Amino acid sequence: MNQEEKILEFDKIKQLWQEFAFTESAKLRITQTVPFLSELELTKELRETSESRELLEKCGNPPLVSLNGVEEILKIASKGECLAPFQLEQISAALVATSRLITYLNRGKAYRNSLTYYAENLDDLAELKEEINAAVCNEEVIDRASSRLQDIRRDIQRSEEKMREKADQVIRSNKECMSDSFSTFQPVIRFL
Repeated sequence: MNQEEKILEFDKIKQLWQEFAFTESAKLRITQTVPFLSELELTKELRETSESRELLEKCGNPPLVSLNGVEEILKIASKGECLAPFQLEQISAALVATSRLITYLNRGKAYRNSLTYYAENLDDLAELKEEINAAVCNEEVIDRASSRLQDIRRDIQRSEEKMREKADQVIRSNKECMSDSFSTFQPVIRFL
């Protein structure tokens, strides 16, 4: 931190600002922020700040949500690795948040606010969101996600039923050797 930042108490401003940040990457960007030394750049940023305040006054608070973890999930996906169901649901939630932000910004276009044109740089990837929602529910891939998966899970269920019937048959045929006259199965966590 240089002398000018100390005089301006810029570190205290950054600390207050970080309290409003939703993600670690936003907090990092705030930490790396330095005061503007160019009057032209400062004027541009002040105009954006004024437009932001105006948008808040006319359209209310923007529908912002925390996107913590999404950056890591995107890195995993970009490597071609498989995502877990809970990660897919996080991506779907981020896409819902993006859709809401686009709607909010489009509403602000009625006030001819230049910030609202940021909506043109956003894509809600509606098809991807629908695919995720059709395949994943409550952090679990549902049977109907694909016909192959449905067949596999149906085969697993039949095999479990056959094992249960076979165990019951063995218990009935050997009653004198058994302390209980029933069988139980522990639930199995499946990743298919």
